[in-house]
Amino acid sequence: MFEALVKELTKASLNRDEDTKNRVSEILRKHFKKGTVLYRELDLYRSLAESRGVDRMTAERILTETKRVYGFFPQHGVFSAQSELIDQINKDVGEEVYGNFVPNYKTLATITQIFSDNISVKERVLLENNMVRSMMGEDNKTSMKPISNLVYKTFVDKFNKAYGDSLHEEQKNLLTKYITSFSDNGLELRVYLNEEIGRLKDDVATAIRSEVIQSDGVMKNNITKVANLLESFSEKKIGQEEIKKILKIQELVREVQG
Repeated sequence: MFEALVKELTKASLNRDEDTKNRVSEILRKHFKKGTVLYRELDLYRSLAESRGVDRMTAERILTETKRVYGFFPQHGVFSAQSELIDQINKDVGEEVYGNFVPNYKTLATITQIFSDNISVKERVLLENNMVRSMMGEDNKTSMKPISNLVYKTFVDKFNKAYGDSLHEEQKNLLTKYITSFSDNGLELRVYLNEEIGRLKDDVATAIRSEVIQSDGVMKNNITKVANLLESFSEKKIGQEEIKKILKIQELVREVQG
């Protein structure tokens, strides 16, 4: 539910829906603030879901300790907190929150089953083995190398040729966030994009109102297309093509600002 709420917050930010943004932010602050049972539960989920590249012994120790700590949780308290959270989501935001795409839902579902008492011993052992392999990075070794090396080099080479010897600071920041997004399921990238796309929207809106743009029909039409493209990102999963478009828009905004 935390991940689904973060996704909803991202959508609201990109759409400039301040009302929804404030309501979702309030729910996150209330139910996941430090010290609450849901915050402690989330911390345990992250201990497993975000541990990557560790050796088998370390992975098994993290899993064992996490299960031990979770075993001391007051289950009735967890259930009550979850029920209260769901009730507030339904009343203040809407059930569509649960339809938000959560990139690491399989990992989170596995952890939920591991913590559950309603599975067989065989199922638990298989799930825990899968969890240990995931923490060791055996399930994503093939994807990490292309992201960190090939994609970065391709992007930098392409944009250096287009824009000169070096990328602008905001372009470098965007590339860095994208390249490292595999390590936290894109959370830091989503947070960064909230701010950056919002900034670009403001700058493009200012440019459209300028006398120079208003007096040139072609320029006005083109920059309006850019504004519409920025709006469309709220409905898209951000991948390589979207990152390339944002990089180009960052350059365009710099040129328009002079």
